[in-house]
Amino acid sequence: MKIGIITDSTASLDLVGYTHPHVKVIDFSVVLDGVNYKISDLDPDGFYDMMNNSKELPRTSQGSVADVIQIFEQFEADGYTDVFVMSISSKLSGSFSNIVTASQEFENLNVHLIDSLTTAYILGDAVVQVAKLIDEDKDVEAIKSTLESMYENDGVFFYVDSLRFLVKGGRISGAAGMVGEVFKIKPVLQISPEGTVDLVNKNRTKKKTVKMLLEMYKEKTEGKPHRL
Repeated sequence: MKIGIITDSTASLDLVGYTHPHVKVIDFSVVLDGVNYKISDLDPDGFYDMMNNSKELPRTSQGSVADVIQIFEQFEADGYTDVFVMSISSKLSGSFSNIVTASQEFENLNVHLIDSLTTAYILGDAVVQVAKLIDEDKDVEAIKSTLESMYENDGVFFYVDSLRFLVKGGRISGAAGMVGEVFKIKPVLQISPEGTVDLVNKNRTKKKTVKMLLEMYKEKTEGKPHRL
């Protein structure tokens, strides 16, 4: 038995410098003012500067089915028997659907499809933990059980400093965005258990918003073993 992992660049593994021989990453792209950039080639600070000065809202693009097939072909050629799919929530991107489609071409691989319903560092942490289990020679069922438990008990809460891009992306109305900018509204958001981005609350200042996030964190984790 040889077990691999397929994930995507939203897991942010490159930002923490993490690599593993059993982990292969689908590299997403972003189009900014007509120029296509691979996520792995972008420096975060530089990207935000470019985004703030862009004429258009950046557009993201997940890896194509052809990209995913290429990764599965590599797994198959390297003698893998099982592959765990760990990608961004199916409610936030078409990546999971593309992987499902590509996996149907490989009858010799046991592909384990479990929708993460999350993204970013929570997803990245799950990838790292599963890779450790693979290194410890845990079997497929033990890995699957641990992964499902991690997905059921994770949580992401965050806020955005500006409503500008939420307005541009059609998430909120222009009028609401204008009022929000004037009154320094800071929305508190979460990735819900259903894998969508939902509004939890909103405050007038960054200080109040950070305080609320800390209170929410304490409420969710007090007295429970957890990893932050």
